[in-house]
Amino acid sequence: MKSKNIIRASFEIYGFNHDPSELTLRLGVTPSSVSKKGEMRLIGSSDRPAKLKVTQNTWSLDSTLDTSYDLEQHIEQLLGALTPHKEEIKKVTNVSKARFRCTLLLDDPRPGFIFSQKQLSSMSELNAILDLDFYFLGDSNSDR
Repeated sequence: MKSKNIIRASFEIYGFNHDPSELTLRLGVTPSSVSKKGEMRLIGSSDRPAKLKVTQNTWSLDSTLDTSYDLEQHIEQLLGALTPHKEEIKKVTNVSKARFRCTLLLDDPRPGFIFSQKQLSSMSELNAILDLDFYFLGDSNSDR
């Protein structure tokens, strides 16, 4: 089900010491992005960019769904891409860190999200935490 909210989700592995390209080869999954410890990245808006030194290696797979889809659908899409590689991911996440990172730009100040037992179990099996960042963009004076 689509919503008016803007929702993004990704699966990230971070805190490992080898080159992210080695992780890509090991997992057999092409990431959406990688970051190498020590490299400089531009962050912020185009009119006020800032440089940031990356502090840890990161491998990230983004949901390919449009940002209008519900969070549960983003998680399901990511799990579908990751589950065939679960055993290799678990070997990696036993010695590094992993998370499902979800950013929610919400028009509705009272959102509701439900994860199935299967989704929660699958996230846990990958040794991943669930990181939810909520940003409410709606009018705080509305009568919702």
